[in-house]
Amino acid sequence: MIGIIKKNAMFYVIYGLFFLIMSTVMWHSSMDRLRTPIAVINSFFMFFSVVVPALSAEVLEEKHRGYAFLMTLPLKLETVVRAKMALPIIAVFVIVVYNLGLFQFFESTPSVLADCVKIILLNASGAIMLAGAVYILMYRYNVRALMMILVFTGVIFNLLGLIAVRTRSLVNIFEWPELIVSGRPAWIFVVMILASLGVYHLIFRRALRLKEERLFD
Repeated sequence: MIGIIKKNAMFYVIYGLFFLIMSTVMWHSSMDRLRTPIAVINSFFMFFSVVVPALSAEVLEEKHRGYAFLMTLPLKLETVVRAKMALPIIAVFVIVVYNLGLFQFFESTPSVLADCVKIILLNASGAIMLAGAVYILMYRYNVRALMMILVFTGVIFNLLGLIAVRTRSLVNIFEWPELIVSGRPAWIFVVMILASLGVYHLIFRRALRLKEERLFD
């Protein structure tokens, strides 16, 4: 399992560094005053950091018939899928820690800072669920078509975010996460992450069955 993780980790490192740099630039642009919409926009980078590497690794596997080769080794398919699906969880953890660490350099009111932390936690649970959905779709449908659709959708959302920043319409477009987290204790969003991990495990079982059907039926 460790070997599979190391093999696929390069995608998460390469894309992760790229998106973390973009995220840092976005955070730096607002260092004079921390605002919750900035936390919302930066959460999109979290989604990209789990989805794009997973899709890229799967494209390479399909191109070189990687699963067929792995099945000739003393490896269970369950081990391969488990290793691949462990990487998005690791990526989410690293990104959450990185973002929360950046908050130490901001000046803001305690309530705004607390809301930003809760937004990051909220989107972490969403990123975990999104990663699970991506694996289900990859193992059921054509991964190349799925990659094009998701990347195009992501680019559109980021363009909207940049337009919102330039036109100072952040509050109108990205206020809904703040409405969700405001006034609620942070432990609720920690519990949401734990719940999303439980659902992710169920998704893993389903993804494994789908991959077995495509390989052996």
